Amino acid sequence: MIDDLRQEERQRCHVRAKVKVRGQNYGGWVHDVSARGMRISTDEVAEIWTGDDIEVDIEGFGAIHGTARWRVPGGAGIMFHDLLYDRHDQASRSEVLNRFVQPD
Repeated sequence: MIDDLRQEERQRCHVRAKVKVRGQNYGGWVHDVSARGMRISTDEVAEIWTGDDIEVDIEGFGAIHGTARWRVPGGAGIMFHDLLYDRHDQASRSEVLNRFVQPD
């Protein structure tokens, strides 16, 4: 069994995103997010390599910059260059994460 060493709780979501890596743009989805990172999927994940600088642009939120930490067929994990929110401030956390959760 592999231990989950994440320091932050992830919020599940399903948000369309534009993923930019090495000057190329791809369509994709954000599946979960925390203060430090997110899991994305894209049909072009083969174009993403561990260590690549990634820009994830989410409509209504803006661009988020990070580094690819891992990849698997169809998905990748992104570690943000800057914290997305203050994880010790519940109001800040709620405000940001609510923007990722789409009503059914």
